[in-house]
Amino acid sequence: MRFQLRTLAPALIAIAILVATAVPARADAHGLGGLEPSETTAKITSIKPASKDFTIESLENGERIRLTQKSARDLIVKGVDNEPYIRIAVDGTYLNQKSATRLINESKSDHHMSDELKEEYAKTSGNPLTVPEWKKISTSRSYTWHDHRTHYMGSVPNGVTDLGSNELVVRVGQVDHAITVAFRSVSTPYSGTLFILLGLVFCSIALMVIFARVKFITFMNRYVTCSLLAIIGVSELTHILGYMSFAQQSVSSEIASSLYGIIFILLVLSCLYKFLTPASRRKSWAQNLQSHAPLLCVTGFIGIAAGTLIEYRTLTEPYPATALSPLLTRTLIVCVGCLSAAIFALGLIHIKQKRESTDLEHNAENVQV
Repeated sequence: MRFQLRTLAPALIAIAILVATAVPARADAHGLGGLEPSETTAKITSIKPASKDFTIESLENGERIRLTQKSARDLIVKGVDNEPYIRIAVDGTYLNQKSATRLINESKSDHHMSDELKEEYAKTSGNPLTVPEWKKISTSRSYTWHDHRTHYMGSVPNGVTDLGSNELVVRVGQVDHAITVAFRSVSTPYSGTLFILLGLVFCSIALMVIFARVKFITFMNRYVTCSLLAIIGVSELTHILGYMSFAQQSVSSEIASSLYGIIFILLVLSCLYKFLTPASRRKSWAQNLQSHAPLLCVTGFIGIAAGTLIEYRTLTEPYPATALSPLLTRTLIVCVGCLSAAIFALGLIHIKQKRESTDLEHNAENVQV
């Protein structure tokens, strides 16, 4: 019986629903929450005067900044009103509870602040001479935080690459060090080339399954299928490691942010185990496929949906949330999507074949009765 397109319909509808609901969400590393790709990036361009007492770096495309003490001298980060904001000493890190900058940065917006923060804000002082009220928050001599001054908060005009700069002041002793942070974007508008490529590959696989099913099944032998699964697993793992290296968050946060990808890798490993054990290799490839077709379907579906389609912003924004190059990251995502489509189609074919075989057996039993 010819493979019918309507067999694909439920899965395609499910993928469409998942994409529609997941694209606006934060799922950039295949998980819960996580860092988002960005239209802009931030880079520290100068420290004047230079200092050996500290290092400072911009993280996550400017989303956070990290200051590390390198000597026994106290570091004081000044706030928006030139008030003491953060103090890093040899015994740890302190926040000034009288600093309004602390609350402004906690609001995560330059225009809005919660009622609770507004009440706290009323207790702060805009006078830089007000005696600080230091609260110890860490024993570390390195502190990472979100600061509106080092993260571009505005809209990005079309065609503009230089978005200006801002300064952060760190005092060491009696010397103020001005850290300049420059903001940039790209002038090239989004191109749908990658989605056109994905669409063409998906359509090619669908047409091959519909009109050349025998050739497709013959091509997807044990060696080819296991090779594709291995490439998918390595690509996904590389993508996740690139994100974790970029995020530099706690282990639990990074695992949660990469949860879908980790589940996907476990499914890929499960498929490889099912196909490569000595017991499986003693069976024919057709028997293996019919036994594990549902697993292949689920693995391929997760690869298409969680591994590729909900990575919409990673494919479109100029600065992905990864330590890898944007080109390599997008190549990995497209690779996972295309190969997962082939795995999904292979599983779907054999689910249908198994159902047809079962129907024939039942018909034969009925005839005998």
